[in-house]
Amino acid sequence: MKIAVIGAGAMGSIYAALLADAGHEVWAVDTWGAHVDVINAKGLRVEGPSGDRTVTS
Repeated sequence: MKIAVIGAGAMGSIYAALLADAGHEVWAVDTWGAHVDVINAKGLRVEGPSGDRTVTS
């Protein structure tokens, strides 16, 4: 399934990572350019009860 998550902040990032881990094609959309640049360059780092990992495209 193709899913767009609007906002890649604290909550949007978690949902995007979990959905990507479940095998979905996920697009995280955010307006904070510096944040988007780091995610594109290094991946989305998620730390928490579900485990620590970096999600990349």
